[in-house]
Amino acid sequence: MLNSFTYCLRNQEVKDAIKKTLEGS
Repeated sequence: MLNSFTYCLRNQEVKDAIKKTLEGS
């Protein structure tokens, strides 16, 4: 349960990072 929760948080962070990268370029 905790693993899936952490995975969701990381996934969200990755999505934000990708968005920032795309907007930056």
